[in-house]
Amino acid sequence: MSDGLPKWVENLIADLQDSDHGVRRNAATRLGMWGKKHDRIVSALQASHQNDPDQKVRIAAATALQGLGIPVAQDSVPSRASAAPASLPPAPLPSPPEVPPSVPSDVAPGSPQHVMLLERRLMYLEMETQRLRATISAAPSATPGPVRSLPHTALLNDSFLSRAFAVWGHAFVAQLLLSIPIYVLFLLFLTAGG
Repeated sequence: MSDGLPKWVENLIADLQDSDHGVRRNAATRLGMWGKKHDRIVSALQASHQNDPDQKVRIAAATALQGLGIPVAQDSVPSRASAAPASLPPAPLPSPPEVPPSVPSDVAPGSPQHVMLLERRLMYLEMETQRLRATISAAPSATPGPVRSLPHTALLNDSFLSRAFAVWGHAFVAQLLLSIPIYVLFLLFLTAGG
């Protein structure tokens, strides 16, 4: 740990210089969420806010700075409505980032390195989700062939109680279906033996 910062924070500061704008934006967001004001964090976020070529990264850095109590000029933080004019075509989708490795077994759960590795995997999943959503929304709405939808089931209900009873019902039916042949075999065994 240099300057009293954990290694995962050092990695987030380094991620502010990454070539992928999604990694930079997530690093700025995570540094703001950590909530601890440190000179290196503040200077890295200010540099990102002022110099990053991607507007979303600049906005994330400004939001992180405001969360740390650092004043940011309001004219430098565009509102969401003015952030993306409707006349511009959508930006090309970035290629999916490389899947980060899974957490090695020698890393202690709950350690800063474990948390950092999990956060990197989470960032990857968030970026991949955004990329896939953008791909789906950019696809033509009229798809040829039959449109498949999910079956209507309480397993997909928003209510926890409905989902719980659905799971219980499925388990009950499965037990019933499994127990009938067993009882029939048991009865045949008893009648043949008696």
